[in-house]
Amino acid sequence: MLLNVFFSCEYLVQKYLHSKVNVSDNTYKQKRFPHNWICLCDDDNDIEMAMFCHHAYIPSVTSESLKNIIDENPSHFTVACDTEMQREEVLATDYALRIILDTFQESSEK
Repeated sequence: MLLNVFFSCEYLVQKYLHSKVNVSDNTYKQKRFPHNWICLCDDDNDIEMAMFCHHAYIPSVTSESLKNIIDENPSHFTVACDTEMQREEVLATDYALRIILDTFQESSEK
């Protein structure tokens, strides 16, 4: 958690203090941020963070613009909500967290 806080702060400093570093540059992102930097998000105000992370988990799609970003970048997102399976709201968040935990457990066993 502390590592993610450090990298979040670094990202904000680079972005808002107009550093010479382009935080949108994938080379910069790959060098400075862990490959397992992920986020859980569901709103328009989360889109920039979601795109900067290496993968984003979406418990619910709350806007058309978020839906469009997901459609344009399907491998970048995991959408956890599913009305047919009655997996919405808290259940979708729980499902997303279980996927994240399973993914990290699998990677730590390698």
